[in-house]
Amino acid sequence: MTIAVDFDGTIVEHKYPSIGKEIPFATATLKMLQRDGHRLILWTVREGELLNEAIEFCRERGVEFFAVNSNYPDEEADRTAIRSRKLKADLFIDDCQVGGLPDWGVIYELIKHRQSYADYLRQSLHLPPPNPKTAPSGANFSAKKSNQMADILKQNEARDYRLDFAKAFLILLVILGHSFHVLELENSGHLDLWTHKFIYSFHMPAFMIISGYLFYQSNTKALKTVILTKIKSIGIPFLSFTCLMFLLGRIKDIFSPDGITINSFPQLLEDLLDYILTSKVMWFLASILINCFIVSCLSRLKGGYIGYIFIFITSFFIPANHPYIAPAYLFMFPYFVTGYYLKKHNISLFSLVGKHSTILLLLCLSMVGLYCFNRDTYIYGTGMYLLTSTPGYSLYTCLLRFGLGFSMSALFLTFIAYLAHWIYSSHIENVLIHIGMMTLGIYGFQQILFGAIIRIIDMYELEISPSALSLVLNVVIVLLISILATRICAKFKFLSFLFLGNAIRKSEAKNATITKA
Repeated sequence: MTIAVDFDGTIVEHKYPSIGKEIPFATATLKMLQRDGHRLILWTVREGELLNEAIEFCRERGVEFFAVNSNYPDEEADRTAIRSRKLKADLFIDDCQVGGLPDWGVIYELIKHRQSYADYLRQSLHLPPPNPKTAPSGANFSAKKSNQMADILKQNEARDYRLDFAKAFLILLVILGHSFHVLELENSGHLDLWTHKFIYSFHMPAFMIISGYLFYQSNTKALKTVILTKIKSIGIPFLSFTCLMFLLGRIKDIFSPDGITINSFPQLLEDLLDYILTSKVMWFLASILINCFIVSCLSRLKGGYIGYIFIFITSFFIPANHPYIAPAYLFMFPYFVTGYYLKKHNISLFSLVGKHSTILLLLCLSMVGLYCFNRDTYIYGTGMYLLTSTPGYSLYTCLLRFGLGFSMSALFLTFIAYLAHWIYSSHIENVLIHIGMMTLGIYGFQQILFGAIIRIIDMYELEISPSALSLVLNVVIVLLISILATRICAKFKFLSFLFLGNAIRKSEAKNATITKA
């Protein structure tokens, strides 16, 4: 097909006459369309030097247009003849179209599968096809459907695949961090390694910021709907993975000569309930769920900000050894709220740090923070409790951890923004985005795998010498098995419901290459 593409507001952000930042994955998608055999024409109001700048901008990113503001390269306007200014293109991609510019990944899917936008939305939301016999007609139909279409468009707001890109890096860091702990079972020296300190300075805070950022869109629904949705998408997987972890720990009892009897079953259930309430294995899922409930309630109150402040201050007076409240639960709350309100105020996570001077300042502060960060300030072990014999040091620990967490998270997201532009349309990016879309399943299954590895090491009294090679092998093996388990679960509705919260559709699980936006 011949496709006419606008420039300002479509390929780049609208900063005319200047050239704005590239809209994520615009040129990457255009290159993919060219590889598919489509003919691209640049159709823009730019002329002269401004037009040349736009052409050069695209050329530097690998996009060469068949023609510019014309039907073919050497077309000349005949001033004496009647000539239409409209291009003879099959499709037009423009930000001024009705409904605005879709996500570039959506655009590619529409063109690839010859779909209309309405059909795409209907399919992605699992809506039934329209029935022409029963559908009302005329103005009544438009009036009745207008609100529904508005809701659909709102739910399908352009997806920023840089978030999946970031989540992929973070889940890799999670697995790497857990590998340190598994391979150093008898030696806590890894807590002082710069690699370990770097990982644990920001990876879960950044994950929580992204979680809060993504939660804002779902929180626009009714409170009951939001709570039920989060119970289904996060609560059920949390319970499923926790129960699976519990059974893994009781595998000796289950397969013992006595086994599980009717008399021992009530005790087993009691132990399971206690394990769910006190276990911190799946703490991150529990923390997201708790934060979703808190924010969904407080965001609907007029004085909700006071509630956030009250919870934050109160968290400093909850004992670090509380059986049901892990220190990490309390530590993650500000990050979730930050991500939520950044999205509410339309602040992109990837534009938090724009100036090079700010990046340099944050980098210096982060290096100082990492230098001061040690096992005594390790939040997962020390907590946030101020009512100690040394409240001043406890306060210093909290300020250090929060400052380091926010500064490193901002630098990480800035790094992702730059990296996303460097590796457009590469296989590496495809793989990372694919991983990022499966982080829920990967997080759960990697915990199960590490639990199994620890029990095997203990059972057979294995001695493992920590090394760079063993770390890499451990990360690769655990990651691949977790991805495989996630994809298998995605193929079966019941397993998807239990372990993925129906977060991954079958169509997404089958595709090895993810179209980016």
